[in-house]
Amino acid sequence: MSLITSPRLHRLWNDAQIHPEWATTRLWEYIFNHVIFKDDKWVVSSQQPPTHQPGDLRRVDLIVEKMDSSATTIGTLLFLEVKRANAPPSVIQEVEYQAYTACCAYHVETGIKHIWTMTCVGSRARLWIFSERSLYLIPYIPSGQGLAERREYLEIYTHGREIANGLEYIKKHMSPPRELLNMPPTPRPANAMLPAGWHDTEVAHLDQVRHQDAVISPTLEDTMDFGEGPSTFASAQIPQEVDYGLGDEIPGWVTGEEFQEDSAGQLEAERYLEAGPSEVYHGKELQEEPAGLLEAEDYPEAGPSEVHQSGDGRQEVEVR
Repeated sequence: MSLITSPRLHRLWNDAQIHPEWATTRLWEYIFNHVIFKDDKWVVSSQQPPTHQPGDLRRVDLIVEKMDSSATTIGTLLFLEVKRANAPPSVIQEVEYQAYTACCAYHVETGIKHIWTMTCVGSRARLWIFSERSLYLIPYIPSGQGLAERREYLEIYTHGREIANGLEYIKKHMSPPRELLNMPPTPRPANAMLPAGWHDTEVAHLDQVRHQDAVISPTLEDTMDFGEGPSTFASAQIPQEVDYGLGDEIPGWVTGEEFQEDSAGQLEAERYLEAGPSEVYHGKELQEEPAGLLEAEDYPEAGPSEVHQSGDGRQEVEVR
């Protein structure tokens, strides 16, 4: 089913086929503001930095944030990076690495472990998950393992409903659920390039942290008891089925009404910018009051929260 359902959308879609990257950004900014994120609680901003560090000149094409009704708390939902419709494979690889780099920068600054991201090539789109444990992006929709492959991107003129359903699911889950984090990532390109003005310092930092953790952690064989082999243990950990929570027009996916709350209750809270005195609560019994709270469904039951102080003095809240 197409997302191009009006003369305005058709004009913007057509421009994105023939003009450079600015036309692609314009198309997706219109879709986000007028089709997907129409409620005033969503803030869609273009050309925003992935961090709030002074002097960060990198700019993400679009960032989606959620703001509570009293405008005291705001959380980041999604990063979006785009390239022109006729981009060659090398440029598609660049935009995917650019999205991964932005997520790494966000993680290093805030300590938030997981976030949604999206890459677009003209009117074709792909949804991803960033996890600090994974060496690269985890494909969400579609779920193929192709790297910088145009065929892995869904055209919204013909397959727009799949992308729209995926974004609706993301809106209901500010942090990617645990079962999706177990999906394998795509391989990271060996010699990925970035556009002018970008750097990947945080990628190198995260690689170093992972390497140190791997050295410190005991090997799997050292932790086995009762005569179990590594293959036996590993096979027991593989999830049998992943529920993508999408519409029933896609075989095997459930409708929006059937979305269930993550039973594990794990929340990787988003970047919270304090606009004034406020408190952060979590728990299933939350209501719209007191003022300053995001909707309760975005805050599943979790353990004690921890407040992080970022480089520019902002407080980042992670609910465990």
